[in-house]
Amino acid sequence: MSSLLADLTSGRSSIERRVGIAVLATAGLVVTLMLVFLVRGQWEFGHERFTRAVRFATQAAGNSCVSALEFLHDDYAAETMTAMGKDPDILDARIYDDDRALFASWTRGGVDVPPAETLPASVRGATTIESGDMLTILEPVAQDGTLHGWIQVRADLGDLRSTLVARTLQAVALGVCGILVAWLLARALSRRITRPILEMASAADAIARDSDLSLRVEVGGRDEIARFADAFNRMLDRLGESKRELHAHQLTLESRVALRTQELSNTNIELVAARDAAEEAARAKADFLANMSHEIRTPMNGVIGMTGLVLDSELTIEQRDMLETVRRCGDQLLELINDILDFSKIESGKFEVEAIDFDLRDLVEDMGDIFGSRFQDKGVELVTFLHGNVPVRLVGDPTRMRQVVTNLLGNALKFTEKGEVQLDARALSMDEKRCKLQFEVRDTGIGIPADRIDSLFEAFTQVDASTTRRFGGTGLGLAICRGLVEAMGGEIRIESEVGVGTSFIVELDFERSVDASFDETRTPGELRGKRAACLDDNATNRYVLRRQLEAWGVVVDEFAEATTFVERLSQGDAPPDFVILDFHMPGLNGLEVVEALRETEAFADTPILMLTSVSFQGKAKELRGKGIGEQLRKPVKQSALESSVRALLSGEPANEMRLLPKGRSGFVPSDEVAEKRANTRVLVVEDNAVNQRLARAMLERAGFRIEIANHGQEALEMLASRPFDVVVMDCQMPVMDGFEATRSIRAREGQRGLPRIPIIAMTANAMRGDAERCIGAGMDAYLSKPINAELLYRTLDDWTKDGDEGVRRAN
Repeated sequence: MSSLLADLTSGRSSIERRVGIAVLATAGLVVTLMLVFLVRGQWEFGHERFTRAVRFATQAAGNSCVSALEFLHDDYAAETMTAMGKDPDILDARIYDDDRALFASWTRGGVDVPPAETLPASVRGATTIESGDMLTILEPVAQDGTLHGWIQVRADLGDLRSTLVARTLQAVALGVCGILVAWLLARALSRRITRPILEMASAADAIARDSDLSLRVEVGGRDEIARFADAFNRMLDRLGESKRELHAHQLTLESRVALRTQELSNTNIELVAARDAAEEAARAKADFLANMSHEIRTPMNGVIGMTGLVLDSELTIEQRDMLETVRRCGDQLLELINDILDFSKIESGKFEVEAIDFDLRDLVEDMGDIFGSRFQDKGVELVTFLHGNVPVRLVGDPTRMRQVVTNLLGNALKFTEKGEVQLDARALSMDEKRCKLQFEVRDTGIGIPADRIDSLFEAFTQVDASTTRRFGGTGLGLAICRGLVEAMGGEIRIESEVGVGTSFIVELDFERSVDASFDETRTPGELRGKRAACLDDNATNRYVLRRQLEAWGVVVDEFAEATTFVERLSQGDAPPDFVILDFHMPGLNGLEVVEALRETEAFADTPILMLTSVSFQGKAKELRGKGIGEQLRKPVKQSALESSVRALLSGEPANEMRLLPKGRSGFVPSDEVAEKRANTRVLVVEDNAVNQRLARAMLERAGFRIEIANHGQEALEMLASRPFDVVVMDCQMPVMDGFEATRSIRAREGQRGLPRIPIIAMTANAMRGDAERCIGAGMDAYLSKPINAELLYRTLDDWTKDGDEGVRRAN
C-alpha cells in the first residue's frame, strides 16, 4: 500500500507511472461505481422489505380487530395486539374507533410512550411515517366498505440499519482489495511495456552524448513495441548512412559553392542585360509613340485647322456639308489617336491623377453642351440629372472624370437607335470630409449578351467584332474608362439586358472641397410655393424636372399627353404660376399646345417655358410673339432652368435665348481686344509649310500681326533684329529645335537683362511629360496639335496682358 501511495505522489512523469495510474484509475472507478450501486440497492431492498413486513402485520392485526371494534370488546383487541409482540422490531400498537378516539393499546416492555388519546383530523388514509430510527404505520380498519376504526403500529429501524452498515463495510473492504489487485496487475503490465521504451531512450541518450550510431536495441517478440524497436534500429542505420553521405558532401561542397556562385553571377548579368533591354524597349516604344503622335498630329493640325477656317467662310450648302464631313472625320481620327495614347499611358503605368477643386454640377451639365447636337441629330433624348444630395464642391481630377463620362456617353449614343440616354449622379455615402458618388450612364440601346459582359473592358474588344458589324470603333474606349476609374481609386461595372438597354455604373470616392470661395449653388427660396405645370412625353425628363423644381419648393403637376394637359388646365380652378412644356411630342407639338392655351382666357398671360432638342436660334421675336417667354435646349442645366424660371416670373425675359449654337462658334472679340491684337506682334516658329499657312491664316483672321521663322536658329536671328510680344514655338524642327531655341532665348535675356518674352509651345507631342518638358525648357504655356483656334486666341490674349508674369499651362 505504501508503494502504491509513493507511486501516486511521486513527481516523476514516466510512462510506467502514467500507465499504472490509468489502469488504477479505471479499476478504481469501476469498483467504486459497483460499490455505489450494490450498497444503494442493498439499502433500498432491506428498507422496503422491512416496511412491507410491518405493514403486513399491521393490516393482519387490524382485520382481527374488526369484530372487537364492532362489538366494543377492547379486551379482545388488546389481546390481538399482544400477539404482535412476537416480532422483536415492533415497539407498540394502538387501535382507535371510528370517532378517532383511543380504543385499546399495547406496548412492549421497556417502552414508555404515552399513547395519543385521539387521531388528528388530517389523517385520511393509510400513512407511513419514518422519523429517526422509528417507523410508524397507520392503517384504516374497515370491512365491506365500512370504516370501523384505525390501527397504528410503530417499529424500530435500528437493527435493520446496523445490519446494512455492516454489509456496506464488507463491500468496501472487497473493493479496496480489488483496487490493490488491479494496481499490482497494472504495475506488472506497465513495466513490460515501458522496459523496451526505456532501453531505446537510454540508447538515444548515449547516441546524443557520444555520437555513436553503432548502438542498437534488442527487443524480442512480435508486438507493437518490437516493431517500434526495429524501426528505431533502422532509423539509426539511415542516420549512419546520412552521416557518411554528409561527410562526403562536405568534401565537395566548397567546389560546388564556387560553381554555383559563378552561375548566379552569370544569371545576374543576364538579368541586368534583360532589364536594360526591357527599359530600352520601353523607351523605344515611348519614342515611337511620341514620334507617331507628332507625325500624325502635324498633318491633322493642317486638316482640322484649314477645315475650320474654310467653314468660317461663305460656302454653298453642299460645300459646307462636305467640309463638315471632313471635320467630323478629322475629329474622329484625333479621338482615335488620343485613345491609343491614353491606353499606352495606362498600360505602361505612367498615368497620373490630379487633385484639384472642381464643380461637379458644371461637369455633368457640360455633357449636355458637348453631346446635345449629336443626340439631336440621331433623334435620341439625352437627360442629365444631379441628385439633390450630391455635394458639388469636390477635389479630384475633373479632366479624367470628364473623359470617362464622355466615353460612356459616346458609347451609349453609338449603340442607341431610339429612346433615351440618361446621365445620373447620386451620393452613396457622405460625411464632412469625404463622399462616395455613383455615376450611371443608362441607355435604351441594343444591350449586351451576358457572355460578353466580362470581356467588354478588355482592350480591342467589341460586342460585335465581325467584319460586317454595324458599329465602328477600336474597342479601346471602355478599357480606357476602366483604367482611368481604377487610377482614381474607383470601380466600374455593367448591367445589361439584350434588347432593353445597358447601364454603366461608376463608383468613386472624392474629398470634399474646403475652399470657401468655391460656393455651392444657392437655393432659390423665392420660388417656394409656386405652382408649375410640366408637359413632356418622356418619363425621365418629367422625373428630372419634377425633382429639380421640388428641390426649390415648387409644387409640380406633370402630364405625359398634350390633349389631357390642355383639358386639365382648361378645367382647373386657377392657372399655375408658369408652364414648362416640350416641343417634340406625339399628337400636338409644343407650339400647338401654346396656341390652345392662349385661346383660353385664364392662360392668356401665363408664363411659358419651352424645352426643345432643336435650335430656334434667331427666332426669338417670332416665338415670343406666339406666347413663349423662354426657351431651353435639352438636356436642361439646373442653373439655366433656375435663371429661365426667374426670368419668366419676373416678367422680363432675357434678351438672348438660352440655346446652344449648332456647329462652330464665331469668336468675335470686343473692340478693346481687337485693338490690342492689332498691336501684338507674334513670331511663329514652325518648319511645316502647311502649319505655317494655317497659323498665319488663323492669327491674321483674329487680328494679330504675325511673322514666320522656319526653325529655332532663324527665330533667334529675328528676335535679335526686331521686337516681338509673344513667340509661338514648335518643338521638333531641323537646324535648332524649340527646346534649344527657348533655352538660348532665356539665356540671352538673363545675360542682357532683357524683359521675359512669353513663349507658347505649339507642338504635336502629346505624350506624358511633354508639357513638363516644355515648361522645364523655359516655355510659359503648352498647346497640343491640332490647335483649337479659340484656345490659341485666349492663350495669346492672356500672355499679352499688361503685367502678366509667371508660368502657365494652357489646357
